[in-house]
Amino acid sequence: MDRVTDSAVTRGTESGLTHGAAGTVTGRSGGGSPPPEEVASAALAVLDRGERGWFVGGCLRDQLLGLPVRDLDIVVDGAPEPFARALADRLGAGVFSSSDEFGTWRLVLAGLHIDVAALRGADLEADLRARDFTVDALARPLEGGEVADPLGGMEDLAARRLRLCAPAALDDDSLRVLRLARLARIRRRRHHRLGRASFRHCPMGLGHG
Repeated sequence: MDRVTDSAVTRGTESGLTHGAAGTVTGRSGGGSPPPEEVASAALAVLDRGERGWFVGGCLRDQLLGLPVRDLDIVVDGAPEPFARALADRLGAGVFSSSDEFGTWRLVLAGLHIDVAALRGADLEADLRARDFTVDALARPLEGGEVADPLGGMEDLAARRLRLCAPAALDDDSLRVLRLARLARIRRRRHHRLGRASFRHCPMGLGHG
């Protein structure tokens, strides 16, 4: 598996948070939507013992492209509904079931959506391989650490190349055709020359090395 090492997520008062009882977020300097490191801290606090979660997909891709990240995607290796509800309570967000078919939940805050789903398949790599495009088949642990990139998505992003994760990827979800058109537009934008070094020096707080 192709991996890039990054540092742990900034947590607690280092990211400008204040906490109430049992680590509940009670304040945020400057208002507005929470930064990814605050979401990660809150998510880690509500995961059940022994469970894990990851940032996945488009938020990592958009970060690499230097685009604003307005949507975070989290997958967990446990039940998504109790996790999503507990995270919404932590962050003061609205929450609703966004897809009965896929069992996903959406949290809504000012300027930010957070989508929560369970892992598809036996493990994280199986989940990533079941996605649509390699540039979205990326994952980073909520607690920080290495980025999983089993299909070479970061190299494809650097080369401005769109590849399906599997030949039948577009057949699995009709909305993927719409995402193909959106990604093609993103690919044509001239933000930065992309590469592994740009990921290590990202400003977002999702990870840097």
